[in-house]
Amino acid sequence: MHRTCAALWTCLLLALCLSPGVVFAQLEAYAVTHPFTLPGSTTTRLQAMGGMVTCIPDDGWANPAFAGLAREWTSVLRQSTTTFEGGFSLRVRQISAGGPVFRHGGIQVTGLECDSDLGPAMALPGSPGWAANEWAAGVHYGHRVSDRLALGIGVSPVFHNNVAVSVPGPVPPLLQTRASSSSGFRAGATYALSSRARLGGVYDSYDEDVDAAGSMVPGGAMSVSTDSEALMFGLSYRLCDNLLGAVEWFHMWTEMGPSSYGDAGWRIGLERSLHDGLSLRVGNNDGSLSAGVGYDTGDWSVRYAYLDDWNDDFVGPIWGDSETHQFEVTYNW
Repeated sequence: MHRTCAALWTCLLLALCLSPGVVFAQLEAYAVTHPFTLPGSTTTRLQAMGGMVTCIPDDGWANPAFAGLAREWTSVLRQSTTTFEGGFSLRVRQISAGGPVFRHGGIQVTGLECDSDLGPAMALPGSPGWAANEWAAGVHYGHRVSDRLALGIGVSPVFHNNVAVSVPGPVPPLLQTRASSSSGFRAGATYALSSRARLGGVYDSYDEDVDAAGSMVPGGAMSVSTDSEALMFGLSYRLCDNLLGAVEWFHMWTEMGPSSYGDAGWRIGLERSLHDGLSLRVGNNDGSLSAGVGYDTGDWSVRYAYLDDWNDDFVGPIWGDSETHQFEVTYNW
């Protein structure tokens, strides 16, 4: 349930009142947090393959249509930490459970928490500090229409994101934004072209209400609303029995009144299955490299993914390089 930088536009409204450095840093704060939280999350296996979402069924799926393909119940525990050169870290903890319901359906329920250290708002001496956190919950339902086609829908009944910019000392935050999703959904589809090839697509549409307060806000407080959408299409193909490849295109954008912001790119990934349940994975997410390893016993799996300079187009100029380490444990029953 992807949400793109909703409070970004709040900061644009404040641009005439804030110093350019702090405004730009606050924009980047939301660019950092949202891609790691529930709207942008995918499984550790698929993060290692470039962050795929649409076309590879996996435990703890991100495409709600995959719920319609579920044959057994699965629980997932996921932990990731992103450390930036600018001097702060983001931590994300996620838990989900899903499996078949009814004759041709499936469901998944997910909870997520994200928080950060108090880090510099810019990679400059004496700059204000910022901290972020998010709480979210999501529900996916998928239905198998035929042996080849499945459709799904997802909603986030709980979604709250906070960012605060402050200076050291017992003083209130200079700027604090609180964002929550007022309405929206994620729709997904997956279609098996053959036993080796699969298409997938996901569409997001969300509205978010953002409240801003603090000494930097004209009049002390203000509220805005944003509309965010994302569109993704992917194709996976089993090149041989032990080699899986996938490519995915994404486009995401946010609008507030006449203003709009967006990004588009490609994700590419490969997975090589070795002997005794071991797998190796590599990928590229719009220029950010990824790699990972997994071990699967059938009932249990343990997976790790590494991402280099995740979301670098947004955060690199301000906070520098980043490294993300993600771990995941799944259990099927």
